[in-house]
Amino acid sequence: EFPRPPLYHGSWDMLIEILKTDEDLFRDPHEVTLRKERSFQGDSRKAVSSRKKIARLLLDMLRARSRLFAFSVIILGHKARILRVDRSGAVVTELFDWTYRNGPLDVFFSTFGTMSRDERGYDPFVTLPTPFEIDMARKTFEHRGIPGSSIDGAMQKITIIDDATEAKHSYVVS
Repeated sequence: EFPRPPLYHGSWDMLIEILKTDEDLFRDPHEVTLRKERSFQGDSRKAVSSRKKIARLLLDMLRARSRLFAFSVIILGHKARILRVDRSGAVVTELFDWTYRNGPLDVFFSTFGTMSRDERGYDPFVTLPTPFEIDMARKTFEHRGIPGSSIDGAMQKITIIDDATEAKHSYVVS
């Protein structure tokens, strides 16, 4: 088994989790078993616990970063799975040996490294406001009786397109 370092969320571009092999969230069907005849979700107590933890982390990631979807890599000893998760569910690879040079994990990471923010799952209608927009938002909040200094956290600019007129309306929120 590999050591279990503390989970690092970093920029939240991707969740990478290292689990013990008996904590695998899923189980691959045997080749002779039809996929529709067998549940893909692991049902051991450890698998269910790991799946809940990772689902919670990924949902937090989607919410906190205005994501439409996200990728995750689960490492289980010398095996791994890649997940693409959105609010309706997940697409999960079968277990593969990640230690091979130019294997699936190498290809995934090299592809992921060239993806745009949109391709990585960020909502293209939620962006960072300019310093001018932040200053204007703080002044608007203060004008409405909300002290600008009491606004905590990062501000985001949400753009909404009016379907009827195709006009863009942007709002800075905190």
